[in-house]
Amino acid sequence: MLSYSKSYGEYAYLRTMSLMKSFAKETVVYGIGSILPRLLSFLFAALGLTRLFDPSDFGIHGIMYSFVAFVIVVVTFRMETAFFRFGRKLEDRLNAFNTTAWIVIVLSLSAFCITCLFSDRIASMLTDASDARYVRWFALIALFDATAAVPFALLRLENKAKRFAALKVFNAVFTVLLMLFFLLGIPNHFLSNTSSSFYAGWTRLDLIFLANAVASGLILLLLAPQYRGLQRRVDVDQVKQVLSYAWPLVIVVIAHVINNLSDRWFIKEFSASGNDLVASGIYNGCIKIAIFMTLFTTAFNYAAEPFFFKNADRKDSYQIYGQLTLAYTIVACIVFLGINMNIDLLKHMIDSEYHAGLGIVPIVSLAYLFLGIYYNFAIWYKLKDKTTVGAIIGIVGAIITISINIVLVPKISFYGSAIASLICFSSMCMMAYITGRKHMPIHYPLVKMGSYIGLSILIFVIFWMIRDQLNTILTLVVGNGIILALIAAAYRIDLKKIAKT
Repeated sequence: MLSYSKSYGEYAYLRTMSLMKSFAKETVVYGIGSILPRLLSFLFAALGLTRLFDPSDFGIHGIMYSFVAFVIVVVTFRMETAFFRFGRKLEDRLNAFNTTAWIVIVLSLSAFCITCLFSDRIASMLTDASDARYVRWFALIALFDATAAVPFALLRLENKAKRFAALKVFNAVFTVLLMLFFLLGIPNHFLSNTSSSFYAGWTRLDLIFLANAVASGLILLLLAPQYRGLQRRVDVDQVKQVLSYAWPLVIVVIAHVINNLSDRWFIKEFSASGNDLVASGIYNGCIKIAIFMTLFTTAFNYAAEPFFFKNADRKDSYQIYGQLTLAYTIVACIVFLGINMNIDLLKHMIDSEYHAGLGIVPIVSLAYLFLGIYYNFAIWYKLKDKTTVGAIIGIVGAIITISINIVLVPKISFYGSAIASLICFSSMCMMAYITGRKHMPIHYPLVKMGSYIGLSILIFVIFWMIRDQLNTILTLVVGNGIILALIAAAYRIDLKKIAKT
């Protein structure tokens, strides 16, 4: 009996180790697939677009991309998560893919037609009625990107992380190359208000958005093999089940868009000067520096969501989930310090005209750290089919965001939006944890997680208090030396143990 228990224990240990290593590898691959494309886009925006466009045009750029994110959230109807839920077993996967894919296709086409029909009104609410053409560009981009969502989810569920990453990287590279071709290859005199050119009346923003639309369409074509199993008939009963599961998640993600992307619009509308596209553009430029935190969070979430669903039936799943959340927190703290202790170097990635908003970077990057923890805490309601709880948390978060923006933006401009994000995401973390304790009591090492976050904030505050006393080179040496010391300590104390969980 002892021999059997020992061999079973060794088997369980080895299987857990294999899972953790597999998860780590997939996180790295997804990291490449999410970090490289966004890093490339960031570099192009920071080094090129912030110099090519003045802050007001860049404000329009940011607001329009926020708009398309909102549209994609609505039309995908969280079918990626629903597909993970109903297709986690191999025998159910084809039917689940068929159901979720058709739902997205119908919603995407409907949204495209409605957005084009009412583009003038939508543009007047976002920026100005004269920008209706930009809205139509993004209706097309949303159509392509949303329709690609479920095929991308299929790649994630089938552990095809390399193909997923390759397509994401190709999309970013092709988009930037197209933008460069359009911006440099089309003479400026074609972009005029004459009738002698196909491009008559177009602006450089049109060319940026056109490049994005073409690249998104090409990616959808490359995902065509994933649609081979699509059938004409749809399981009506499963459609009802899927929609019942997913609609609260749509509210969650709409709230997320409000919390994460509406800040550009709030700054434009509620700044003390009124209709302040310049302040919105400065915020949109500086927030690009904090993107490194969102890149890590996105990579982790890409790997984590299908991992959680596929391993939900394991007896030790609660322990694994808790340790993964600790691992996320440790690495996120290191990324937080990496961003903010190298701000004197990173600030040169955007034009000096945008440096007035650099003070938001620490606040926003900390907010994104808490957003990643929320993703971990919130997995319980997806696994337990309690998605309405997630909707309630999302609504409360959106109310917090809107309220704080309305109160603070008129007083402190874009700093108000940054503070709103931090308060919102940290509050949502707390709500997700408290509600999850009743339904899925995962043992999260909160003391250790809090210690790492508190230590990181303390290190950052002390460093920023003395950084003016040091020259730039010494600042970078000291800052990165502290980060390396933290990495070594965290590996010895916790990360090494987590790898052996």
